[in-house]
This record gives sequence, structure tokens and C-alpha cells, in this order.
Amino acid sequence: MQKEQELLEQFNKENINVYRLTEFIETENKIKLDGIEELIRFAHDNNINNMFYFYYYLKGHGLLIDEQVINRFHLDSEVLTILKDEIMEYNIKISKQDYSKPVGVIVYCMYNGMILEVEDNDCIVGVDIEAPEDACKRIIDSHLEEIALYKEKQKNYASEERKKLAEQILNDKEFHKCTNVSLRTTYATKVIRKNDVNRRLFMKDSGEWYDIPINDFIELLWREYKELSRPDIITELPCKK
Repeated sequence: MQKEQELLEQFNKENINVYRLTEFIETENKIKLDGIEELIRFAHDNNINNMFYFYYYLKGHGLLIDEQVINRFHLDSEVLTILKDEIMEYNIKISKQDYSKPVGVIVYCMYNGMILEVEDNDCIVGVDIEAPEDACKRIIDSHLEEIALYKEKQKNYASEERKKLAEQILNDKEFHKCTNVSLRTTYATKVIRKNDVNRRLFMKDSGEWYDIPINDFIELLWREYKELSRPDIITELPCKK
């Protein structure tokens, strides 16, 4: 990308006046040309003596992996712990860049109600500039095996703890009185949804279920309880006297 002084000198040699803009020109009626030389050639062929240019800059804060970006990936707090060092390293590298220098320039030429433009840009030296969502996904992908092991461990832990909870519920006299779905939903809210420890056995930090919703779990236990509490049917033959 040309520096501003170099750009001005190039157009001055071609006897073309250029004027600096403070913002992009937003329009759909626009044609892109391949390079400044093509734009200059077009200007000479059509007796155009005036053009406009705009240098643009990157905004460092818009490249950071912040909480908003992380939330889009629905990461559990424990998974985030696995990634946090690399995310912090990336954000520090991005924050240390010099954003006072332009990374691109657009030169505009107006002709018969149309706008012709040429864009020239550079990358920041030493850093691969990417959207923060892409950077976050790249970091996640580099830890997939570690994340998978953690998730499997969490799933097994939740499964074992749910077995203990199921035994408690099956022996709870209050649960035995929940003879309809409405009562059982209220019971589930009291025993599981409003209990942080028990709720985490079913729901991840991201809001996703592990493998079974709470109401389904309660209904399965109710069927089991009814099966366990069903009286045995005993058939006795009459005794001969």
C-alpha cells in the first residue's frame, strides 16, 4: 500500500487533483477497477481531473476475543478455563499493535453518475488479522481433544451423581404424593431447578442439556416408583379340609 505522500505525488505527476475524504462513500452504483494505474488510465481517457481518496484504519478493540464473542460459542466455564491462556495471549498480541497507521486506501473517481474505485490494503506486520470469531474458533479447534476428554469426564460424573439423586427421590415421601404431572413439575423445580448442585447434573453452563431434560428424568422416576410400589398378585389354591 502506498503512503499518502507517495499517492499524492503519483497523481500530481498525472495532473490529477485528489481530495481526502473523512469516510467511505456508500453506494451500490459502484465499479471496482484493477489497480490505481487502471483508474488513472480511465481518468485520462475520459478527461477526468479530480479524484477522492480515503485511508482507513483497524480498530483494535473490534478484533479482541471478548465476552460477547465467547458467548456465541456457548462455552462452559470449565472449557473456557482450558482456552483462557491462549485467548489472553491472542488479545495481548492484538492490543500491542499500532493502530495509528492506516491499513488501506480507497481511491474514487466519479463518472456519469457512477463511482469507480480502487482499493489497496496491507496486513499488520507480524500478525494474522482475522475476525475475532474466527480466532476464537481456531483456538477452540486446537484444543478439541482436551475439551472432549473434559466433556466425557463431566458426563460420567453427572451420570453417577444422578443415580444417587434418583435413589433419594424414589425414597422421598413428598415425591410419592406427586400423583400428576403438575405436582411433579413443581417438585422438580424445588428439588432440582432451584438447587444449583442438582441442576448442574442436567444442564451445562451454556444452557444445554447433558442428555436428558429434568422433567423427563422425573417422569422416568415416577414410572419406576409406580412399578416398584405395585403390589404383588398372589394366587392361592383353596386348601382341602
